[in-house]
Amino acid sequence: MKRMITVFSVTLVITAAAYAQDEMKAKAEAQRGAIGAAVGKERHSVGGGRVREFEKGAIYWSSATGARVVKGDTLKKYQAIGAETGSLGYPVGDERPARDGLSQTFEHGFLRTTATGDVQTEILSGVTLTENSLMISNTSGIRLGIDDGFLTIRDAAAPQTTLTCSCELNPEPFSQRLGFCTVSISKDRKRASCRAQDCNGSCVFEKSSQ
Repeated sequence: MKRMITVFSVTLVITAAAYAQDEMKAKAEAQRGAIGAAVGKERHSVGGGRVREFEKGAIYWSSATGARVVKGDTLKKYQAIGAETGSLGYPVGDERPARDGLSQTFEHGFLRTTATGDVQTEILSGVTLTENSLMISNTSGIRLGIDDGFLTIRDAAAPQTTLTCSCELNPEPFSQRLGFCTVSISKDRKRASCRAQDCNGSCVFEKSSQ
């Protein structure tokens, strides 16, 4: 029995590694014009993740986030604060247009790049994001709510944070009126999901520019 379990575990590891490599390869091919050729070998990182650097960017992969590209001024800032081993964790979405520049969502916060190249960092302590979900991992008083079509993170010890749930191909805030992406909150107000309604792409939580 022990031998069978060992063989099964090894098979799972090999399968996961092959899946990660395939996903990173597909992402590299899709983003070839933006990130250039690979430099150096793929490396392993925290939480079983993987990283591959390119001439003008890098691809970060984890089992929770998939393969994501970080590039340009956003990448410089991300690496300066520890990249995937730092406070932001892995990227959960690729860079997207925002009203005042560009925005990218990470497991524990956001990087916003203005038209002048200034990169602003927002760390959400006690919050974990995936591409279309949010979970409060810190139980010390943080609650979620919806105000005027925006998701709010309310914490008595910190200023309120406002997020949008936006469509990849039509970056408007979620709203029953707009019908692009909709959000739902669990009864304990600790979890939220961001789901496509009349959206041709995927929906993702982003920091609101309000």
